[in-house]
Amino acid sequence: LDVSKKQAAPYVERFRAHTEEMKDKLPAGYYDMYMSSVYAFEIMMGKSAHFISTLKLATSAAEKNPTNPITLGYRANVLFYAPNGIGNKKEALVIFKKCEQYYQAAQWKYCWNRPATLLTIAQCYEKQGDLETALQKTNALLKEFPNYKFVKETYLPQLKAKIAKQKK
Repeated sequence: LDVSKKQAAPYVERFRAHTEEMKDKLPAGYYDMYMSSVYAFEIMMGKSAHFISTLKLATSAAEKNPTNPITLGYRANVLFYAPNGIGNKKEALVIFKKCEQYYQAAQWKYCWNRPATLLTIAQCYEKQGDLETALQKTNALLKEFPNYKFVKETYLPQLKAKIAKQKK
């Protein structure tokens, strides 16, 4: 794991430098989203604890581009994955549902972020204890994206096992 962190560090620094270089050329909110990502990577690498800055920048990105499912989805991801007390899984679910509406309206059916958004909607329901809705959302996701290997081979079997255990 430490080797991976060492290997990742120069890429994160390049990402930061490139983001700074492109600041005035990026779509509205993308600079904040990318810098929030830099902070999130640094948190994962143990270099810093910018939890609040990560959330503030993610919020700013979504506010600057409020109908873009990419910036909104990033904010929802931060809310979903942030530690308790900083994150908010219920708010994340609301935002992820908005993202899905925007993906449909923009006809971004095959944007790679869309199936990831659909998966995270299912995970939000799972985290809230609504396993049946999580299962319904997961099955709908696989119906539309049948080759989503992680969902098919890992997430769905784990979710089904969790449901079976709950029913006992």
